[in-house]
Amino acid sequence: IRKIESSDLYAAVGSREIRVSAAFKVVSPRTIGVFKSFDQREAYDAVLRWFTAGGDVFALLSRRGRGKSALLGMVLRELCLSGKVEGEVYVTSHHPTHVTTLLKHLAPASGFDAALEWGKVVELGGASVVFESPKRVPSSSIVFVDEASTLPFGVLVNLITKATRVVLSTTNYGYEGSGKSFQTRLLNWITSSGRSLEVKELFEPVRYSAGDPLEEALTNTFLFFAHTPRSDAMGTDISDLSKPCNIMRLGATDMAQMDESKVAEVYSVLTEAHYRNEPRDLSIILENLKSTTFVYTLGSEVVGVATCVREGPISHGMVEAVLRGASFPGNLITERLVARSLSAEFAQLVGQRVVRIAVKPPYQGRGHGSNLLKGLEANFKDECDWIGASFSADYRTVVFWFKNGYIFPAVSWSSNRHTQHPSVLCVKPLSDRAKRAMRSSVDTLRAHISSQLHRASADARVYAVIVKSMSDGERQMKLSVGLINFAEWSLPVELIIPDLAQNLFSLAHKFTLPEVESMIRLIQWRSSASDSLRVKAALKRILHGPT
Repeated sequence: IRKIESSDLYAAVGSREIRVSAAFKVVSPRTIGVFKSFDQREAYDAVLRWFTAGGDVFALLSRRGRGKSALLGMVLRELCLSGKVEGEVYVTSHHPTHVTTLLKHLAPASGFDAALEWGKVVELGGASVVFESPKRVPSSSIVFVDEASTLPFGVLVNLITKATRVVLSTTNYGYEGSGKSFQTRLLNWITSSGRSLEVKELFEPVRYSAGDPLEEALTNTFLFFAHTPRSDAMGTDISDLSKPCNIMRLGATDMAQMDESKVAEVYSVLTEAHYRNEPRDLSIILENLKSTTFVYTLGSEVVGVATCVREGPISHGMVEAVLRGASFPGNLITERLVARSLSAEFAQLVGQRVVRIAVKPPYQGRGHGSNLLKGLEANFKDECDWIGASFSADYRTVVFWFKNGYIFPAVSWSSNRHTQHPSVLCVKPLSDRAKRAMRSSVDTLRAHISSQLHRASADARVYAVIVKSMSDGERQMKLSVGLINFAEWSLPVELIIPDLAQNLFSLAHKFTLPEVESMIRLIQWRSSASDSLRVKAALKRILHGPT
């Protein structure tokens, strides 16, 4: 069977043969690079105009199968052959396989698209197109970023900050899930950074026909386009929001029996607002009998959604296995607390892990996420011992949980491959036995956190919040001679770093968050003169009281 590429392809599969017919034309390999849709042609012209005009950032958005990667390759080929770019141009993504389609349309005869590795160079016109990992892209470069949503937000920020010109593509919706929240966050950051931004979205499919029934079935099944109703909250002061708020608790069975339009409205909050959304999130809501969904409404509008999964207790045999390094699905926080504390106390507890919590973008920063969390806690206070969550150690997210009274008893040793941040656990003990378990294990948990500071896998601001949450206010602390002499006299700061590390959690109880952050940077040997002065002032305040 000959390979057929077309924007309108119909296939009928029989028991013994496959009959294929194309509505428009059969495209031979020689015609690679020809536009497959009007959208592609318009976007191609738009990128070239943008480049000629000297713009900073061009963002190309679409669902899967709209020809973004091919378009980037065609644009880059034209820029090289026309002499509009000279010298080195960089192409990057999360993995080399993500840019093979771009390479195919940039240089069809390159010969190494199947086994592309970072560091490959294509000479075209007067330019050298370098395929390189994001970390190795030098400053002041022209950069093409394919599948931008697969890269950590911080990596993209760094790329855009140091590059002279950036063309990036990202996927709104696809089988991996939604990149909508990521996209909104990135584009907002670009605009606020002062760099010019032009955005073009592709709608016409090129991988299959418009209205393809399989794509429509996937779209409907995974609620890719379950858009939230238009909100009038944007630009409104919080005091003007007079609508009554309500929190509704729903189990998986309740969600499965709901009208599909209501399910779509609830799920759309996650696709639009949560930084990480996957089709399996919908499966958890509808099928996992251990899951509970909380729907937060203002009037009749769904504003926030939280999804929780019950954990624990786990058996004695599972505890033994966990202490030997085993792991079992479904008890993430319980297992990690048992493993870190080397104690079986946490194994007997029942908890609720918040898998997802999100608030519509127009309502964010107004206390609705905290209200939703408080409602969730009130619902569970007589049913479980603790509530917790595990997430990537982004500063804003860590601060949200800290302000709501959660502590951070564990930080992962490795970084998430997507966010490049370590994962953190946060927990709020609700029952007396959960509080006792935490008190009896707190020294061991603190020791693990202290031992990780020198790796600096997370930002010092993040570690400051983590340490502050686990601070020790119960022990009477007496400042050492070294700390006193540093505060009162001219003892060099490097001589009191062991004292700071030894008294980290006691000092954190009395220090403000910025002071804890400076203390951590001193312990990490990453400090500036201002950190030393800030810690000195904090120690003086402890000695003499506030001035």
